[in-house]
Amino acid sequence: MKIQRNRLFAACIAIATIGLAVIWLTKAASDKTLAPEPVTFGSAQQDTELLRRASNARADFGYRRSPNGFYLQILKYFDAAPITINLSRIHLKLVPMAAKQRENFPGGNRIVFEGVRPTSPPGATLVDFHVNAAGLPSGMYSVAASFDTMAVVDQRGRAVHIDAQGPRAAFWVTEPITLLSKGRLGDEYYLNQSPQAPMPDPALVKLTGLRRDGQNISYDFEFEIGPTPRVAAFEVSSDELQRAHIYPLGNDPGLQAARGRFEGRDVWSYGSLEYNCGGLSTEEFRTRAPVHINRIVRALSPSDRLVVGDQSVGYIDGIGLQFTTAAPLVVFLDATNDLERFVRDKHYAVKPGGCVMWRMFADPWQMDLTYSAVPLTRAHPEWSARLVDEILAGHVKPGMTRKMIIWALGFPNEYGMRQDLLKLDRWFYDASAPFSSAVYFKNGRVVRYDPPGQLP
Repeated sequence: MKIQRNRLFAACIAIATIGLAVIWLTKAASDKTLAPEPVTFGSAQQDTELLRRASNARADFGYRRSPNGFYLQILKYFDAAPITINLSRIHLKLVPMAAKQRENFPGGNRIVFEGVRPTSPPGATLVDFHVNAAGLPSGMYSVAASFDTMAVVDQRGRAVHIDAQGPRAAFWVTEPITLLSKGRLGDEYYLNQSPQAPMPDPALVKLTGLRRDGQNISYDFEFEIGPTPRVAAFEVSSDELQRAHIYPLGNDPGLQAARGRFEGRDVWSYGSLEYNCGGLSTEEFRTRAPVHINRIVRALSPSDRLVVGDQSVGYIDGIGLQFTTAAPLVVFLDATNDLERFVRDKHYAVKPGGCVMWRMFADPWQMDLTYSAVPLTRAHPEWSARLVDEILAGHVKPGMTRKMIIWALGFPNEYGMRQDLLKLDRWFYDASAPFSSAVYFKNGRVVRYDPPGQLP
């Protein structure tokens, strides 16, 4: 049985790796679109089937590191031959994801095509575009694609039918932001894995000096929050500044609300505790220990892909409801003594505090879906010790309430404010097959749970 489980796990990992190399998805898509039905080799049926599939393609959205920048990948089945894209026949539509925002939405032509480029695997093509979000009300927006008959053609001029499409791209628009970093001595900046800095970790730096030598300007920075052991300072020339990944900070009502609720406090994570360690790894584990929020800043730097609900689903192979934002909240974390002891006792490879601990969020609503300001036992003293143990172990049982599931698994991978998600009778935790799971409620209680590997 153990060997069979290992083989199943290895097969799942192989499938997830192949999926990552081919496409980026923001939700789980049907495997049937990628897996051809069995055919008899050397038969007319096989020839017809391969010809049909060779003239078909699928389209999926991906994210670029630019403000509200995306690409639409068009992948042709079983054929590495180039295709021709007619941009005038591809229609991208911008839609607010909140129902109340869709009423009287001004719309307009806010989507700007930037060009077409080949990519891997051979035969795949990327259509780069971005969304002009200037003037949009704060909220979540998505982009959906539709294709005219001759939007994509092969080398013989035949129409390539887009027979499958991935989920829509999504991005969050913040409220208007006031620029704080203006090139003055003492101004703070967000440093995101700069090749010019002595350490690769994300950091918060302060401008401490300016020196002019003819046309060249040298900028001196000191770390406010940075790597350990602390490097006192570093210098960036004006020629290097554009490549230095140093971004200004801003201020807005969302930042002020997040600071008022979370900054300088210990918080407890719903579901698993997750944090980014430096610029590379993401750590995730279950613990009763809190983490301390040191600083929260608004960085005018395009975000990584963000995930609603349990963050870890997005790290498997890009599955789950994902979005981006042009100005994320960057949250710098510190390990509490309880967290240090927990990691030491569990022998985790990466020790909190041994790197810059940080997370990115869109706005306070996403932090509200991630952290509690009090531990579970204080939030719900009426729950028995046995029930608390079950919840913190991630167990789901019939009769549990939504609040219990929040602490056990986190919020579901659906976009919405807390009050909206609490009204849903089905909570879906989206990951690559077979790791997705779902919880079903009736009259506020769990009536069914499909754990990972058992979704119908």
